[in-house]
This record gives sequence, C-alpha cells and structure tokens, in this order.
Amino acid sequence: MNTLYLKPAAQRAVPDPAQDGTLLPEAGAWVPHDPYWQRRLREWDVVPGEPPNESAEPSEPIEPPMLEPEPVRSQSIGGKRNGRKL
Repeated sequence: MNTLYLKPAAQRAVPDPAQDGTLLPEAGAWVPHDPYWQRRLREWDVVPGEPPNESAEPSEPIEPPMLEPEPVRSQSIGGKRNGRKL
C-alpha cells in the first residue's frame, strides 16, 4: 500500500483512525494513502510534510542495554545425579 507523510494543518487536530483515534503528531507521520486521508487533504485538515531524514546519524551514540547473563541450572541427565545413579 502506498503511504504519505502528512502533518496537521495549522491549528488543526486530526485523529488517526489506524492509531485508535490518537491525534496525528504535529511533526507529521506516515499514513496510508486511502480515502480518509485523501478527504483530509482535500479539506485542508492536513498538509504534505517533509519526512525526517532516516539516514541521519543520531547526535549521541546509542549504547545497547546491558543484560545480565541468566544463571545456569543444573539438570540431571539420564537418571544420574552428580555421577551417581538415583
């Protein structure tokens, strides 16, 4: 499906039906090119926006979260425990 990058027109609050009626962010968002958004464009509720530059590098490097290793559980294998039969 084709998508459009739209943002609300000045002093407009536009619900996004695909996001459970959450308002379209002022900075804009990618939306499907469907009759709902075509009507919003035709009625000047939204205007085409400039999408953010996805290839731009962040101003600060993003560090991956530190994860703690999971503890290793001892398991009995083949009915033996610590080398002895059960």
